[in-house]
Amino acid sequence: MIATLRFALRSLRRMPGFTGLAIAMLTLGIGATTAMFSITDTVLFKPLAYRDPGQLASLMLKIPVFSKSAGEIPLNAFHYQYFKQHSRTLSRLR
Repeated sequence: MIATLRFALRSLRRMPGFTGLAIAMLTLGIGATTAMFSITDTVLFKPLAYRDPGQLASLMLKIPVFSKSAGEIPLNAFHYQYFKQHSRTLSRLR
C-alpha cells in the first residue's frame, strides 16, 4: 500500500500540469456540489420563515381565452385588490 502511494506521488510530481488540472477539477466539482446541496437544503427541506407555513396559499387566475397557451397566471393588481376586499375565507393577503 505504501509503495503504491509513493508511486502515485512520484507520477504526480513528474506531471505538474496534469496534477494541477486534476486538483482544479476536483476543487470545482466539490465546490459546485456543496453549493447545489446548500441551495437545495435551503429551498426544499427547511421550513418557510412564516408563522404557519402550512396555511400559505397561492392565488392564480384561469382565463378561458388564454387556457391553451398560458394555463394559469398570477394575480394582477386589480384582481389582488378585489380578492383583498371581498375575501371571507382568506385571513390576510399581502
